[in-house]
Amino acid sequence: MQFFSMSDTGRLRKSNQDCALSKELGSFTLLALADGMGGHSGGEIASGLAIEEISSVLSDKLTEKMLPGQIMLLLSEALDKANAKILDRAKNDSSLSGMGTTCDVCLATKNKLYIAHIGDSRVYKISKGGVIKKLTCDHSLVQFMLESGTITPEEAVDHPQKNVILRALGISDKIEPDVFQDKISPCDVILLCSDGLTNMLDEETVAKAAISEDTPSEIAKKLIGLANEAGGRDNITVVIAKA
Repeated sequence: MQFFSMSDTGRLRKSNQDCALSKELGSFTLLALADGMGGHSGGEIASGLAIEEISSVLSDKLTEKMLPGQIMLLLSEALDKANAKILDRAKNDSSLSGMGTTCDVCLATKNKLYIAHIGDSRVYKISKGGVIKKLTCDHSLVQFMLESGTITPEEAVDHPQKNVILRALGISDKIEPDVFQDKISPCDVILLCSDGLTNMLDEETVAKAAISEDTPSEIAKKLIGLANEAGGRDNITVVIAKA
């Protein structure tokens, strides 16, 4: 499996609070992304701690013989430990109080994808012909209002409370990530992205870009370039794997 991760500050922000990782763990490909939040350097620290701790836990404990249920339990454990790490750091440094981060983690094999998700960063699967499927559900106020029928999809696009997140790492002792699995077919593109991409580009544009390039690195550069051309209002991070 080919993979690549790339992060860009964007055109308006002075710092980058996103963090990403892509690497091989035996027969698995680990893909991870975190979009930090918090004043000063808090967001950057929270996202970095999350990715570091998750990578450490999975590197130490993931084995080839694990069953699907065991893999998903391990993903939950990794996010729990990352959450505890962020809370502990904030407890010992008052300037970091309130910091947190979204987080998406995927473990990919030839035909399966295991996903742990919390926050409003996203995981997509893009298949042959440019068919795009959002695998995650945003843990955001706007998504909640959409599901309850309070607002329309059109109103959600530029809603003033678009950035209000209901679940994240670092904001509570107990977290509620979504942990599940999906199938992968040959030539599928797996995309993890921060909202700096999806707030700039619609899903059709993302899908077209993904199938227009051959390699994960080319896809990443294309997507970040398009997001910056559209305004680049936030940090833009993508993690891409191709089956």
